[in-house]
Amino acid sequence: MMDAMCIHHEALRYYRERAGMSQADLARASGLQQAQISNWEQGRYQPRDMEAALEALAGALGVSAVDLCGPPPDEPLDDRIPEDVMEGPVDRFVAWLAEHIYDDWEDFMAWSRARGNG
Repeated sequence: MMDAMCIHHEALRYYRERAGMSQADLARASGLQQAQISNWEQGRYQPRDMEAALEALAGALGVSAVDLCGPPPDEPLDDRIPEDVMEGPVDRFVAWLAEHIYDDWEDFMAWSRARGNG
């Protein structure tokens, strides 16, 4: 029984965005209301009928109910960097990383070493 489960708000947003869906798209595909999805993504509350909500959301997103109950997986960094930034000048790339990804230099250096750059 799924009564002890809950929807992880970041996972819901992650899988919706990964599917290329807006909240309205997901509402239509799942038969749920957009306001509900918005509230769940913001962590405001959980569905009253958790099992039905998980089944509807998982089916619409093509994931399992378990996927929606835990934190989202770590995305590979390359999937988060826009192609024009990856192919542009290095200073633009570094500026984008500093603004969007890395809060400290050690994270950046670890990522860089993993790509064979350091």
